Amino acid sequence: MINLKLAIRHLLKDKFFVTVNLVGLTVAMAVALVIISFVGYHHSYDKQVDGYGRVYRINTRIDKGTYWASTFSAYDQALQDQPEIESYSTFYKNDEQFDLLSGDQKVRIKDPVYADSRFIKFFGIHLKSGNVSALDEPNTVLLSEGAARNLFGDEDPVGQMVEVQYNAQDQNQNRSCRVVGVISEDQDNSHLRYDLVFSKYGHYEQTLNHIDHMKVYGAYVYLKLYDNADKVVLTSKLNSLLKPLIGDAHGPPMEAFESRLQPLSEVHFTPGLIRDISPAVRQSHLNILLIVGVLLFLTALFNFLVMDVTIRETNQKQSRIMQILGSSRFRICLYHLWRVTILVLIGAILAIIFIRLSPDIINNLFVGWSINFGDAGFWVLLLALSSLVVLVAGLSDLRNVFKKVKPLSAVGMKSSVPLLLFQFTIVAGLIAFGLLLNKQINFIQNKDLGFNPENIAVVRVSGPRNEKINVLKEEILKLPGITSAATAQHYPGFRLQDLNLELGNQSYPFKFAMVDPDAIQTLDIEVKEVFKDNQDFSIFINESFYKALLKSYSHEDIVAGNFPESGNDSPEKIDFFVSGVVEDFHYNSLYSGIGNFAFFVQNPQEHYNRFLLVKYEAGRGLEVMSGIEETFSGIYPGPAFEPVFLDDQLKEQYASEERLLTVTGWFAIITVLIAVTGLFAYSSYTVRRRTKEIGIRKVNGALVSQVVFLLNKGLLKWVAVSFVLAVPFALWGMSAWLKNFAYHTSVSWWIFAITGLIVFTIAVVTVSWNSWRAATRNPVEALRDE
Repeated sequence: MINLKLAIRHLLKDKFFVTVNLVGLTVAMAVALVIISFVGYHHSYDKQVDGYGRVYRINTRIDKGTYWASTFSAYDQALQDQPEIESYSTFYKNDEQFDLLSGDQKVRIKDPVYADSRFIKFFGIHLKSGNVSALDEPNTVLLSEGAARNLFGDEDPVGQMVEVQYNAQDQNQNRSCRVVGVISEDQDNSHLRYDLVFSKYGHYEQTLNHIDHMKVYGAYVYLKLYDNADKVVLTSKLNSLLKPLIGDAHGPPMEAFESRLQPLSEVHFTPGLIRDISPAVRQSHLNILLIVGVLLFLTALFNFLVMDVTIRETNQKQSRIMQILGSSRFRICLYHLWRVTILVLIGAILAIIFIRLSPDIINNLFVGWSINFGDAGFWVLLLALSSLVVLVAGLSDLRNVFKKVKPLSAVGMKSSVPLLLFQFTIVAGLIAFGLLLNKQINFIQNKDLGFNPENIAVVRVSGPRNEKINVLKEEILKLPGITSAATAQHYPGFRLQDLNLELGNQSYPFKFAMVDPDAIQTLDIEVKEVFKDNQDFSIFINESFYKALLKSYSHEDIVAGNFPESGNDSPEKIDFFVSGVVEDFHYNSLYSGIGNFAFFVQNPQEHYNRFLLVKYEAGRGLEVMSGIEETFSGIYPGPAFEPVFLDDQLKEQYASEERLLTVTGWFAIITVLIAVTGLFAYSSYTVRRRTKEIGIRKVNGALVSQVVFLLNKGLLKWVAVSFVLAVPFALWGMSAWLKNFAYHTSVSWWIFAITGLIVFTIAVVTVSWNSWRAATRNPVEALRDE
């Protein structure tokens, strides 16, 4: 108890150093808690699924194209009685939006799922009320908790009827369903997204059965393997299981398709899949955040040790008096341990208060995520971080108490310099990476995509209503401010399709988009050459595709479609008539390179597309969108008008990079401030220790500039060393991160030049304040006690 009182009394004596130490420790612990909890949250995704480590999703692609998250719904039948499979679930999703009605209440549904009770049981989905098995009855539905609240308030909706409204002007399209349960919102760490779950029996059964017999990726299939199951064997026979069911269906042969088993543990961390249920996160981004959080905490830990050394050396006389008065080394250790524990305990409490008072900041930085204080893991993490600080600081104190007494200068210098060195190595590395991250984002934003996405609105028309899309196009073209319009089934920024052109022994995988004849002009893609004009159907390939074909075929053969089907001497030909070549453009994000691409240009009177691309004059967006909405509502009075802007949609591909820049930028600033406090405290201690030396030098004629230089050079030398140490580590980290992009900026020399300038400026300003005050002090005051 005496040690505790002594520790509190001495902490109150050093208010400045203690306050600075607490602020740094509090902020660092809060940030570390937030970052590590955020990363842990993402790594907890889907772990509520029973047998998590044995659960897989079937991904399928055609030839060497991009994998789809969805696959053939025929697997629902094909997987029955397979010895490797313990259980599986097949469910369906589409992009159609509609209104759900209950009396006068209406809610917009954007994520419907069509399934049976196996879906709920397989994923361990909790119901707030209702019966899971009732989903196997026809024309039933499970509502999400949010949808149920919007429609029924606090009333239990189980047993109530709801109306599905696709078109407000045609009530004959409405479908009635009985609510059999409400899905709880307690599992937000799942990649599954849905507003409701329809029974696949009843209203939708005929449509889904039709999909079961088609070669389309119409369903999502998840399966759980037995512990001893051979995943490789099951993967090898996936396609052969489908042959008896859809082998003769319209489309490419089954040999053209490739299916794989994707572990459930990878689903949330695999971006780039087509038609994924929810956006995946990049593991590299989480790793960067985690590294930043750990480095910030280490900076704070080193800073805490520097400040602790400063406080301890300031009170060194007290420790020696305790020894003279008979205190054992153990008691002195206990005294120092109490002092550290009190500081860490206060810091931990303040960190919790800081997090509690900052929900909006956390929500904005981490896009809708907030800390769950009810999670036991959060409090375990807090205890672990606090214990680590106490342990490291306690061991440092223990080492100093049990070693032989040395002069104060030796103790301070040897204990603190390595810590400052590590701190500024971390600071330099974070600043350099932040500059590179900003440079890469600027590179992305200013990269010439090969087409112009500016001032293009995308209007979606789905379902059977798209037969009127050409009428909509013609009416919109009459509006003032509209420069062009086109219909498209796919477009840059929206999922593209894959095909493979097999020519003899050569294989040419390519992506394609089905569009009308005005799409290339609307997207402002340069046409390099037109070979022939075909009004009904034409193919425009990009330069990369054209150059790849020229390696094996002449220009004349490409234009004439003179491609052999099986070997160059084969008289059999296939139909692939190239009508022209367009300039290479970035149809995917800059994470991917430019490959083979083709526009399938179709007659709009014979083929109806689902998207209308509208290009308008710059500066007339509000006026134009108002006219488009009015025209759309006149032709399609039922569905809501929900346009998107192509440039915004493309920017969304890099939203995570921009958020990463924001988060790392703020945390780098915090790291710098923490390191500065440590350097300031150490320089204050150094100046205080050398007060009499400074006085003697001034009495002997030393100039203020000479004294300042003398005091600064020792510290700035170690700052320079920390910068040199940071360069190779930063260079390695930058190069590794840039490899994620097919197109990226370079690691410029000026990044390190600016980093060095920032670090040295911070260090000089921090150190020089104390040095200047000491150098301008009256030397008589420093020497009067001698």
